[in-house]
Amino acid sequence: MSLFGTKTERIAVIDVRSSSIGAAYVALKKDTPPSVVYTVRVPIEPHATEPLSEAVPRAIEKALSQLVKEGSPLMHTAVGSASVSKVFVTFTAPWQKSTVFSRVIEKDKPFTFTHQTIAESNRESGQEDEPGMKRVSEQVIATVLNGYEVPNPFGKKIKRAELIMLSSALDKTLMETVAVAVRKALHQHHIEFNAFLPEAYAVFRDLYPHQRDFLVLDIGNEASDVLLAKHGLLIALDGMKHGVAEMGRIARAVGFSSPAVPHDASVNVVNTDRNADFSAKVQSAETAWLAEVRASLGALAKQEPLSRTVFLIAEENVKDFLRHLLDAPELRALWLSDEPITILPVLAGQFAPFLAEGSVQPADPVLAILALASNKSFEG
Repeated sequence: MSLFGTKTERIAVIDVRSSSIGAAYVALKKDTPPSVVYTVRVPIEPHATEPLSEAVPRAIEKALSQLVKEGSPLMHTAVGSASVSKVFVTFTAPWQKSTVFSRVIEKDKPFTFTHQTIAESNRESGQEDEPGMKRVSEQVIATVLNGYEVPNPFGKKIKRAELIMLSSALDKTLMETVAVAVRKALHQHHIEFNAFLPEAYAVFRDLYPHQRDFLVLDIGNEASDVLLAKHGLLIALDGMKHGVAEMGRIARAVGFSSPAVPHDASVNVVNTDRNADFSAKVQSAETAWLAEVRASLGALAKQEPLSRTVFLIAEENVKDFLRHLLDAPELRALWLSDEPITILPVLAGQFAPFLAEGSVQPADPVLAILALASNKSFEG
């Protein structure tokens, strides 16, 4: 018998990032927190000389196979059926690009701002996708009328409107790879795609309304994403071409069998008397990584002062190491202060209060975010 009644939507959410593939069954019911029924996360493991892009399809197929094999019985027990009505998929770097930009609508005579005004502006924009990318979403995140931000602009008489837009594009080849795997495993053609960080921003904004200024750093294996929010408004997004996998590659190259990065933030990268070659190479990789983070955050700081609260999304075994790096003096200078910033690792349990009782524990924090994002869309 269904525990959620008959008016329950069953969906699958899929998280595609450069370190792993996550998937979950989620049950949604109006005016009720989402229930995460089952989660799985599979690491992406390229062979010795294999490019990452060739290893991803295997991980996707393995994650979906396990979702169906192990998760379907649990979904059927919870809601009376294991079939899903929709699949929601998000990508992180290096397979997504999200940008914030403005679009101006100006006329000689006053006009009434309507939904049609936005639709006409979108049609006239003439923006083209980058080669190999497909735009999956473009939305208005703020409206400035006659020089003032207006939360509800519809029906207002104006002569000039500035639309602050958020656009996300995804890798077309990977989108098709995911679609084929979803159709095969879940027999579902209704697939919605988006970049991950815009969804995470919306969830953080709603769950933590008192935290109006924040950065989100999503650090992957091969690439990373960064988002800046000020006064509750998404200001900018950026991508970095590197993640933390270089540390692991160095460790394997010198025959180091321990984790690629340390868990003890009191040491500078590694215990140097264990392996001097490893220490020197990781130190070099750390320096390069810090330079890229500094460049990315520096570009954002030119637009707005950086928020002192940082939400850190990363694999569990590298979070302490990343906190140590992010608190380095060369980064702290970007905040124009010697005071340490507040780094808040996104943890598995922090979303439990916002999920339905009985959701699987420990919850995967990224999949929990996608469940909450899906519920917002469902109730909207």
